[in-house]
Amino acid sequence: SPAMLASIGAMLLGTAFYVSEMPSTDWFGVHWAVANIFFAVGDRLLQRLLLAKDQCPVDMSKTAITLVNNLAGGLLLIVAAWLHGELSEARFALTGMDVWGGMAVASSCIVGVGISYTGIWAQSLISATSFLVLVNANKFVIIFLEVLAMHKAPLGPRQITGALIIHAPCCPHLIVSAQTFQGRDVGASNKLFI
Repeated sequence: SPAMLASIGAMLLGTAFYVSEMPSTDWFGVHWAVANIFFAVGDRLLQRLLLAKDQCPVDMSKTAITLVNNLAGGLLLIVAAWLHGELSEARFALTGMDVWGGMAVASSCIVGVGISYTGIWAQSLISATSFLVLVNANKFVIIFLEVLAMHKAPLGPRQITGALIIHAPCCPHLIVSAQTFQGRDVGASNKLFI
């Protein structure tokens, strides 16, 4: 729709503003960020196809889908670590870890599974586009946490403007999506109001 194209255009404009003041050292992982965008869009579209009641839902519980999703990602991660020669370093990292480090890793795994389950549950209830917008809106909070809590270099004026431009289209889209969703009949136990 024209409104969706305008939102995408605004996000691209905001991205251009944001990266215009980025330090050159932050450009090191741009190719991974671009690859992540393509994989995320494909993942969201596939999840929507397999989870939405109005598409081609699979006959699996959300818990089983979460397990399959994390196992598939874990296998790909092991292959990537092997290709980069990082598996030999994993043994030293694990043996050098203290109790607090082990608790941090375990907590991170538990939170990751919770985020995965919640994402799959939300994806089954809203459109792929709405889910992408929701994820994008969450990045706004992450940017400010990075600056405030992690004490990274403060954002420049163009970066702040870019972040605001990127996330401004998210709010109207989420409001329209919530209004559209509230009018759908998806069962009383599965309703999610954004």
